Amino acid sequence: MSRSGKNLYTVLKTLLGERPGSALSNEPRELYREYLEANSPTPEILAQQRQAAVNGLPIFAVAIVGEGAKQEDIKRTKDSLAAQTYSRWEFTENPKAGEWQFIMYMWPGDTLAPHALYEYAMAAEGHDLLYCDEDMLGAEGRERPAFKTAPDMITELSYDMLRSGVAVSRALHTAVGGMIGESADDRYGYNLRCLKNAASPHHIPKVLYTCGEYREVTPAARCHVEKAADRDCYVMPGEWRGSFRVDAVVKKPGVAVIINNRDSYQPLLRLLMSIDGAAEQKATIYIADRGSTDSRTLRYYDILKRNGAAKVYYGGDSGIPALFNAAAAEADADVAVFMESTVEILSHNWIGELLSQAMRSGVGAAGPKLLSSDGRLLHCGTVIGMHGWRGSPYQGSEDDRGDERKRTFTNTTRRVSALSAACMMVRMETFFNVGCFDESFCFTGFDTEFCLRMAGRGYASVYAPRALVKSYVPIASIQDAEEQDIQRCYDAMRDTLAKGDPYYNINYDYGASKPIVAVNPAPPIMLNPIYTKK
Repeated sequence: MSRSGKNLYTVLKTLLGERPGSALSNEPRELYREYLEANSPTPEILAQQRQAAVNGLPIFAVAIVGEGAKQEDIKRTKDSLAAQTYSRWEFTENPKAGEWQFIMYMWPGDTLAPHALYEYAMAAEGHDLLYCDEDMLGAEGRERPAFKTAPDMITELSYDMLRSGVAVSRALHTAVGGMIGESADDRYGYNLRCLKNAASPHHIPKVLYTCGEYREVTPAARCHVEKAADRDCYVMPGEWRGSFRVDAVVKKPGVAVIINNRDSYQPLLRLLMSIDGAAEQKATIYIADRGSTDSRTLRYYDILKRNGAAKVYYGGDSGIPALFNAAAAEADADVAVFMESTVEILSHNWIGELLSQAMRSGVGAAGPKLLSSDGRLLHCGTVIGMHGWRGSPYQGSEDDRGDERKRTFTNTTRRVSALSAACMMVRMETFFNVGCFDESFCFTGFDTEFCLRMAGRGYASVYAPRALVKSYVPIASIQDAEEQDIQRCYDAMRDTLAKGDPYYNINYDYGASKPIVAVNPAPPIMLNPIYTKK
């Protein structure tokens, strides 16, 4: 319960509705204020921090940048620093001087929460880059929270996810050449260099930094992205101002499209026609059949085989992961696209868009933007823990550009925890090295488990929004799956459920499909039916 005593879900029901959010988020201001009230340290806690022993903890240097600033803005920033509960910090105009271990750049008018440097100091051990969540100072006080994700270069290359409130170790700061300039573009370039060279970056999921004004990255920052991106990639402007698209330069590899099907003649025909209509790159079609008996489906298979249009692998009553694995073993290709026969291709260059992400260094799989039959958002990457199991941001809402937060989820290339096997491209080498899909699953959840297993081996799953695919059926629900799949999903997802999805944010309400603030943030495992029964 919050300090005001209101129940979270009552607040959501009464406040959200059709109320517009701010320009940078879709939180009603009242809900965010309640979050701040419930999660800000009490005067007693602040007093304890001031009295805590801090000898041996790092010294922080703070550099205020921005020429021609108003004195009142400079004073606001300095006042927030003077109120810090942590004493081991100093101002610096010359980062090469002093005995500091971490440095943070601030702009006039920006402020730190009084416990900010204390939180940074407590989290500093073993890390060389620290950053927090932030918000913005509006006409009615603090608003527009920017909840960030775990550190990742794929997301950071798409837009400046780190933004402000970044503290960098002396060694890392020296290695990247320090901050060069004072604009938002310069900040982005510094963040990119730091994150790319950081050995152990760390996200503190607390709102500790408040911006006095919004500093927008411009298209000119493309030069910073080009320097930070891998050499085999090229950079173009992104879907929205301040974002960029980074694509791997790909020679056309061999592509196998492996389609799960059972007694679905009309959907399969529709899918194959859409693939043929978007044939910017030739792919070998493999139909993985799960024991079809429908005569029209079987006759269609014969026509496809006679014309060399597709190869059919008959798997009998095998579970979907076993069927996909067997068909992949038959395929001679560099990459595989696993698909359900109930989808339809909407974008001409869909294979190229997926390849441009799947072939980037460190990436294991890429997935498209999935739309429902009525054109609404269905899947933009999996959030583990949403509704207690898994979900996708903005599911069921319009596929529009929306506000900044919506754009970063739905129209931005970014790393996600998992993708959907309704349409997912995987490098064959990675697929077999990781161990293929887990055949102890029957029908549901094997895609999420596979992506988590890939992540454990250092391979990223990437959401590629420029590839558009329509699905005529919903994403398979774990809570409605067979008992065996439910238990296997819980076993595979339990650690992430307990901590929260690293590529979402623990401050979001996992009980909602839209990223809205949770007044009292809690691990999503608290929503899971298996956990709550224990």
